[in-house]
Amino acid sequence: MLEASNLGAGNYNGLELEWRGHFRNGISFNANYVYSKAMDILTTEELYPASGTDLSRDWGPADYNQKHVVKVSGVAPLPFGRGRRWVNQNPILTRPLEAGI
Repeated sequence: MLEASNLGAGNYNGLELEWRGHFRNGISFNANYVYSKAMDILTTEELYPASGTDLSRDWGPADYNQKHVVKVSGVAPLPFGRGRRWVNQNPILTRPLEAGI
């Protein structure tokens, strides 16, 4: 027998920071930082509350809570092709690079 009910509660608070940079040589980057806290009732693998029917005692950090999250990405042009440092004179090699192949 399966029983479902809507007795849970949850709360999420977070601060998000983002920093983007673009340079003249075509390099760009993006850095993100998140400081957060997720709280809820019963997101553990347990099927029943720890103390019977008193759900308030199960209030705590959620299973998916991640206090610190950092993500960094960047894009840089390749040094190959026309006007670049390497492989800039051979049309057999530069045409596919210019076409994006």
